[in-house]
Amino acid sequence: MGKGTEHKDTALLYPWPKGLNPKDASAYAYNELLFENISPMAIWKVLIRARDWPTYYLNSHHVRLRDNDSGDLKLGTKFTWNTFGVKVTSEVKEFIPGKRMAWDGKIMFGTIYHSWTFYDLDNGSTLLVTEEAQNGVTPVIGNMIFPRKMKQGHQNWLESLKKKVESEAPPKDSM
Repeated sequence: MGKGTEHKDTALLYPWPKGLNPKDASAYAYNELLFENISPMAIWKVLIRARDWPTYYLNSHHVRLRDNDSGDLKLGTKFTWNTFGVKVTSEVKEFIPGKRMAWDGKIMFGTIYHSWTFYDLDNGSTLLVTEEAQNGVTPVIGNMIFPRKMKQGHQNWLESLKKKVESEAPPKDSM
């Protein structure tokens, strides 16, 4: 298994692209966060607004969507951005509103696959899981020098996304 964290086998539900299965990755991170009393769609609406990521996720810079003036991700959207100090060229490969979104990424001497999986819980809350698998020279070196950086960065993304969603959500008594 790739270095970084334990693997929860979401590959049973959503197959990973060839060469980027977390079990075989050079680097891998699994993160999850409970969004209490928040629906998957409330989170989804914020997460797909990629141009807004830098306003709440400080590890995201220069997000540029190609052929998409709305600023919202959708299936097939191609975009470039900087994260972890690296320029990434991505394309949305999975897009099931309120359920799952994933994109690939090309970086210098490496490839990535980043997924978001939404679990709608019976109590009105959502468990949001994000996973990223990386392969190539750059991920190997990065993981050796900063072994927890990707996991810490993704946890920060989840926590800052939660704050953003909570700031936009209607008061609980109006739901």
